[in-house]
Amino acid sequence: MPQHTQRVSHSTINCYKAAWRHFSALYYYPIKDIDVDMWQECLDTCSCARRTRENMKALCGLLYKYAIPRHQATMNLAEYLHTGDNDKSTRPAFTMEQVEAIHSQIGITSYAEYIYVLIYTGFRPTELFNLTKDSYKDGVLYGGIKTEAGKNRAVPVSPKISHIIEKRLTLQYNFLFPRDNGEQMTINYFRDKYFYQVLCNAGIQPIPTAERPAYYTPYSCRHTFANMLKNVQGSDKDKAALIGHEDYSTTKKHYQSAEIEAMKQIIQEL
Repeated sequence: MPQHTQRVSHSTINCYKAAWRHFSALYYYPIKDIDVDMWQECLDTCSCARRTRENMKALCGLLYKYAIPRHQATMNLAEYLHTGDNDKSTRPAFTMEQVEAIHSQIGITSYAEYIYVLIYTGFRPTELFNLTKDSYKDGVLYGGIKTEAGKNRAVPVSPKISHIIEKRLTLQYNFLFPRDNGEQMTINYFRDKYFYQVLCNAGIQPIPTAERPAYYTPYSCRHTFANMLKNVQGSDKDKAALIGHEDYSTTKKHYQSAEIEAMKQIIQEL
């Protein structure tokens, strides 16, 4: 900010300050740990006019312009952000056929089960990687970050992934979904080393390159979960609680506590 204020007008700086407030969920992350889906979610959940989202993308680019020559980042992810229009449904979800193709890779391609669990829990990758054995109790995973509705939310475990969770509880590591050595998994390591490889082996998309960016990303798992919720019976309140949104129009206003048994019934039907 001290450098850039000397180059642009006061009104431009005010626009950037307004844009910065919409990135509040990322304030405490080192820029090297922020992936494109985390930036994009901030844009997707911004309810302001498109101009604000354009300012957000521009600000993101300036942050990378500052960070890259200081060896805090290696790639300008702002280039891959979409400002969209008033329709926020710009992020792709997997089809059920693709979900089954991912499932078929479990036991064949490393970490395919991590993707399958992301799809059936709706956790953001970072949320999943923060889970420990203590996060699981009586068939429910407790975790989450970002908003008050998203923090420490309860997500009942689907029968489709219960065997995966039970097996992971027997491992010696404290994290439920760590790296091979037991250390905490990171989104960048997971995405670049395993996520794209699983999708390639499943015949969903080739390994992305600079000339051919990825269409599906780890955040596609969360969108797939949200899409599946639309097709099962249950209250909007409970569905919003499952995905960690205060407002199901983002996934009705006025978030209330949801009943675990009602949420379990929804998950049973996915």
